[in-house]
Order: sequence, then C-alpha cells, then structure tokens
Amino acid sequence: MKLGKYKSYRKYLNIGDKIVDSKDVLLSETNKDFWNHFLHYLENHKTIKSKYTINRYFQFLKTVVKYEHNEGYKVNTSILNMKISKGSVTKEKLTKDEFQAIINKDLDGNLDLCRDIFCALVFTWGSRIGDILQLKYEDISNGRINIIEQKTGKTKSVVINEELERLIDKWKGKSPYYVFPLLNKAPSDPKKDPVYQKHIESKTAIVNRALKDIASLCDVNKKISSHVARHTFALWASQKNIPLHIIQQMLNHGTKSMTENYIKDLKKSSDLDDAAQEVLG
Repeated sequence: MKLGKYKSYRKYLNIGDKIVDSKDVLLSETNKDFWNHFLHYLENHKTIKSKYTINRYFQFLKTVVKYEHNEGYKVNTSILNMKISKGSVTKEKLTKDEFQAIINKDLDGNLDLCRDIFCALVFTWGSRIGDILQLKYEDISNGRINIIEQKTGKTKSVVINEELERLIDKWKGKSPYYVFPLLNKAPSDPKKDPVYQKHIESKTAIVNRALKDIASLCDVNKKISSHVARHTFALWASQKNIPLHIIQQMLNHGTKSMTENYIKDLKKSSDLDDAAQEVLG
C-alpha cells in the first residue's frame, strides 16, 4: 500500500467485499450482465441508503477497469458506458438564527466540546473536521490559524475572530497536543499512519452523533453533520455577494467551476426551502 493511499485502499476494500458477497468472479470474467446484477444487488442492500453511494461505488469500479484495460489486461469495459444516477442530494446548511441557537445553548461535557468544534469549523471558513481535530497551538500565530489541509495539501491561513478566540481560550490546557481536546493519540501523519487516520475517523463519528442530539436540543429540524459547517459558510459567503474567486480561495477548491457548482446546489435547495416556507406560512 502506497503512503497516503490508506483511505482509498479502504474504499476499494469495502466495494471489493460487496462484490464478493454479490457474486465472486474474476475481473476478467465480468461483463454487462454481471454489472447489472451487481447494480441490482446494491440497490437492494440493506445498509446502502442512497443512489449517490451507489454512483460513488461504480466510479471506483470504473477507475479499476480503466487501469486494468490501460495496462493491457483482458477486461470487459462495458461498465464504462453505464450511467448510474446520483439521485437528488440535499446539501444541508444552517441559517444564521439556527447557528446562533446552537452557539447559545447551554451544553455539558461531550456535547459542549462537539458543539464548539462544529462552530470552529464555520469560523475557520468552512474547514474540514479532520483538520480542526488535529489543530495544535503551534498552528496559531499572529492572530491567525495556519492549516495544511489533509485532503488537498494546500495551506489555509484564517484570521481568528472574537468568537473563535473565545473557543480556543475555553479549551486551553485540556489537551497536551490539541486546541480542541477530542483526539487523545499523539499527533502523527494520517497519510502514513492508518491507526491515527482511523482514530480521526472514529472521533469524527462521535462529533456527528453528538450534532444530531444538539440539533434536537436546539429545535433545529435538520440533519446536521460536521460537513454542514462547510455548506453553511459557503452559502453565507455567497449571500453576502462575496466574489466567487474569493469563496473559492476560502474553501480551497481546485477550480472556480467547482465552487460555482457547490454554491449553485446550496442556493437551489435554499431557494426551494424559502419558497415552501412562503407557501406554507
């Protein structure tokens, strides 16, 4: 396994297990009938709840088939012509009032910490949770947080506003390593250390479970996860008419078109929500 490829390895291992459960054959024996059978298997699988997940699995498989074909191995390429619907994916986000209700809620223990981590994700311009969980005090200097994103390898320098400074001070000294004391393993390189990467993922799951409880306590009738912070910041920025190229840099998207599509999806669902509210009062 190449360094930095642990997460990809686990994804392919997961889909490989499902293929074996469905019908264990060699890749060279697959054809259109096999892939249609596998599609039907996924659509009826009790743990797979969205078309988006099925589409993602087939994208992984197409990558494998393309690679094998380009390497000169005998493989049927019919899967490459299959169009798998993503379905409709709603990108959840919060209004300013909903976010303020979460900030102001009196919470204890783990819920308090997970709420503050979520708020920090918004205040750090829609950062990804893995980067904030790994945030160390040495990453803070001159009133800014300096992040090297795990996913992209890009640097992100975020100015610390008053709310973020309050959260940082609140948890100061609670961990020998981290600004937000949820991880308890010593810092490592998640791209080279699968145990540390798994630790980050397990703590992310804890945050996401806590956010569901927090939403309920705050009367926020939405499915909140850590990634909703990123959606929320992006939509707020667009509503303030921040130029697209600036939002792109804040989110560290690779291209302007990526940001444009991201915002378009968020605005579309937001407009529908507003219209429904107007109709229903």
